[in-house]
Amino acid sequence: MRIGMFLTIVLVNIAGWEPYAISGSAPLAESIARADSAYRSLPAMLAAYNAAVREICEDMQTTGVSEFKSSLKNLGVSFESPKVGS
Repeated sequence: MRIGMFLTIVLVNIAGWEPYAISGSAPLAESIARADSAYRSLPAMLAAYNAAVREICEDMQTTGVSEFKSSLKNLGVSFESPKVGS
């Protein structure tokens, strides 16, 4: 999957977000597939891409970084946490 760039954007953006509870978010695999598909059609699919990335951020905020990393690993996606504020 070509998700490296959008995951970088997710991680950079998430550092400044306040955590909040999200109910009924889409499964992570579906969100990643939607983001990947929309990414391949940028800029025409920018709204769909942003919505999918938002779902991924919401999933990370509600599950925590360790569980999120584990979920990504199970999907065959690598994850590198950014060094924010170092």
